[in-house]
Amino acid sequence: AFNLLSEKRLPLYAFFLSLRERQGTHDDEEDERIAFRMHHDGEIDVRASYCILAPCKLLGLIDETAPTSSEKKINHAKGDTSSIVLSNPLLAPSIAKHISACQTHEGGFGAEPHNEAHGGYTFCALASLRILNAVEEIDVDNLRGWLARRQMGYEGGFCGRTNKLVDGCYSFWQGGAMAVLDEWDRGATEMKGGGSEMIEGEREKKEEEYEEELDEEEEWERSEISFDEIMLQRYILLCAQDVNGGLRDKPSKPRDFYHTCYNLSGLSVAQHSSRLWLADDIANESGDDSCLNRIFGDVTVNIVGRTDPVLNIRVERVEVMLSQHF
Repeated sequence: AFNLLSEKRLPLYAFFLSLRERQGTHDDEEDERIAFRMHHDGEIDVRASYCILAPCKLLGLIDETAPTSSEKKINHAKGDTSSIVLSNPLLAPSIAKHISACQTHEGGFGAEPHNEAHGGYTFCALASLRILNAVEEIDVDNLRGWLARRQMGYEGGFCGRTNKLVDGCYSFWQGGAMAVLDEWDRGATEMKGGGSEMIEGEREKKEEEYEEELDEEEEWERSEISFDEIMLQRYILLCAQDVNGGLRDKPSKPRDFYHTCYNLSGLSVAQHSSRLWLADDIANESGDDSCLNRIFGDVTVNIVGRTDPVLNIRVERVEVMLSQHF
């Protein structure tokens, strides 16, 4: 599988770049924004940005220089500089600028500028900015307030938009967005470029500083997530779970694969999101998973695996991908 990925990653990179679409005033470089289409001649929205940036992160395609083939890398190592090293278009500030422009007056994000704030688009926008290390470009406080108001006080689950009903899938779209925002807010962005890309000496220094800075109690307080994780778990397990298996939007609704996926993803976030983002995590390289949020019910039965909140993939799978040298 890795041989296939290594073979296809550059064609994928070329395909992703072909989906770029220039937005803003065409004769004003300062106003230029770069969006992406979902497919050729398809719609433009922040889902496309996330669907491109997430696999690029896993495939090592987001770097300061444009990706090159393994052969060219070997030639560079031997001193052959005949191939030109170009800056990576995926790191163009105009990409983050377009995503930031999708933030609404409420604080959440719409599919494109001037659209209504929506949970799914908000996650895609925030996770994309997190991958680009550009979260600071948005109104973080306004976003946090919008996300907090989406958790329903009675049901415990999340709704997707203002004045809408609770829906199990937003356990991840809203809960995951809050987890991404929280880990960024805990200072993970100081490790710029991601933990997997830091020089080893810098990693050790950061880890020592982190351990000296926080005693055990302070670290626990700093790790808390900004929504009621017990209420969310209760909604997922008692209301969204179908007695015949699978999960659903809400009671009275049928179970389906989509809601099963994102209810479980939200459950993982609610149980494990006290950690820093894996790509930045230097304090937990051993894979120790002992630091959990509060668990609803019997922990031996209700606990699920830990997923990466930015990529929504099991952390051990992400670790393997980030360790590859394509």
